[in-house]
Amino acid sequence: MRNPILYRTSVILCAVFLLLPVGCLDRKFYSPNRIIYETPDQYALVYEDISFRTSDETRLWGWFIPAAGEPLGTVIYFPGNFANITHSLKQIHWLPEAGFNVFTFDYRGYGRSEGTPGRFGIQKDATAALSFARARFCGEPCNLFLFGQSIGGAIAIAAAAENPLPEIRAVVAEGTFSSYRSEARHMMAKTVREQIGNIPCLSLQLRPFSWLTVSNAYSPVDRIDRISPIPVLLIHCIPDTYVPVSHSERLYQQAEKPKYLWLVDGCRHIRLFTDEGKPAYRKKLIEYFKTYRVPEPASDAIGHFPDPEAPVKNFSPDALFLFGLWPSGPTCRWCAAGGAELVTEKKRWKSVCRRGSESRW
Repeated sequence: MRNPILYRTSVILCAVFLLLPVGCLDRKFYSPNRIIYETPDQYALVYEDISFRTSDETRLWGWFIPAAGEPLGTVIYFPGNFANITHSLKQIHWLPEAGFNVFTFDYRGYGRSEGTPGRFGIQKDATAALSFARARFCGEPCNLFLFGQSIGGAIAIAAAAENPLPEIRAVVAEGTFSSYRSEARHMMAKTVREQIGNIPCLSLQLRPFSWLTVSNAYSPVDRIDRISPIPVLLIHCIPDTYVPVSHSERLYQQAEKPKYLWLVDGCRHIRLFTDEGKPAYRKKLIEYFKTYRVPEPASDAIGHFPDPEAPVKNFSPDALFLFGLWPSGPTCRWCAAGGAELVTEKKRWKSVCRRGSESRW
């Protein structure tokens, strides 16, 4: 006797598979609005309203927030998919006090920016933002750092791969998926399980559906290997239910040196750098930026990257970082590549190092 729920689900998926055009669900990745949630002056920050145009003449709006004191560089922040930049200030308001300028902008269709959000258009936005920041906010030397969260990390990785500017010193992606299709399958399966319940082989049934309805263009897994020699740091909460931690692990495996992976337990999707997170996480990110900034004018930026075969300022290139809250306090454990493995024990992650060292921070 056939299972009526399984039969009904299969019929619906087949019907949708036959009727929907390729890439028709791409727009589901974007949730813009024009609500004003916060402004920098609410954090006692000086800021400048910025507008610039893309290659297709779409007008975008953003903010430039100068560092407190002499700037160490400029962080170009790529926000997630929800709302607009006024909703993301809680992620970045602390960076100016740490010595970094912040430039962030609304993608097309978000906030005050013109246009309608879409995969190809938003990558044009990212390219235009890089060019604008390079021309407008570069000091001497010019230190640009790309920081993206969730889908913003995917956009930042693709932008760095497509525009390998010598002024880009490092790329950071937090809670980022490896491909649009794999993330779509995860969210589809999550929704079905919440609404209907567990269905055998659900991921296999969703695979052809996701291939037809979601485009994989500009997926970071296909571009992250082109970022090198620019360092890339991947940060992920282990219990993340929106983007599984396996996405960052896959990106880490695909990336070339120098590369880093920070896995953090006991946190939620892109909450590490908000006031909900711990100050130690912000401090560690600042240390990472400082590690790769160029302190003096240089004619060859690549020549100023640290030796990828040697530790630099307590960072081991091509290392795996596990952050956890241990009885003795926050601990950073790292294992050199090839000497580390991840072990799941009662749904908690531990690092097992065959060789390497351990440091506190």
